[in-house]
Amino acid sequence: MNYNLTETELELLIDVLSGYLNDLRDEIRHTDNRSYKEELRLREKTLNTIMEKFRQKNESN
Repeated sequence: MNYNLTETELELLIDVLSGYLNDLRDEIRHTDNRSYKEELRLREKTLNTIMEKFRQKNESN
């Protein structure tokens, strides 16, 4: 799946995801439920992968 984003749109998306990741990391630290914590860690890992793809795309522009 491909999307054509402007540089400004891509930078905004990266900023929004970065903020969400910071909040997610706080949630992971404060969660006692192990299974929920693992779900959050998987989400964090997936979002980090997505962020890296966006950053690479942004650097190539």
